[in-house]
Amino acid sequence: MRKSRLIDANVIIRYLVETPETINKKLSAIFNFFPKVAAGEIFIEIKELVLFQVWFVLKSYYKVPGPDICEALLQFLSFQGVRMKEKDVVINCLEYLKRNNTEIVDAYLIVFAQARGDDSIYSFDKGFEKAGLKLISFG
Repeated sequence: MRKSRLIDANVIIRYLVETPETINKKLSAIFNFFPKVAAGEIFIEIKELVLFQVWFVLKSYYKVPGPDICEALLQFLSFQGVRMKEKDVVINCLEYLKRNNTEIVDAYLIVFAQARGDDSIYSFDKGFEKAGLKLISFG
């Protein structure tokens, strides 16, 4: 298996929001880099926390609608050279987010709990009950 290298959120964000015409020329090589990742010629590893940071920046700073972020990240995660430990859970999380108005961490916890077969969670957030998880009492 080819060695993968970690990637930072700022590289992914630039790739998703810029174009070859708008990006600083010093950074334009990413538009040659990511097609190689898509083809599986280069391997990158994305940590869940990094992907969540990408989500947050796109939503809060760039004001990209949630469903559009989901589509972009789902396409990005489909690149042959993208590796992620919990990739299936993250993909299901993004699919859940496309259908539900919730925060990315809540969606991740819901999907992760479902994948594990959990039916409850320690939380005060009633949104988890709407997703079918019981809130565990602290008393």
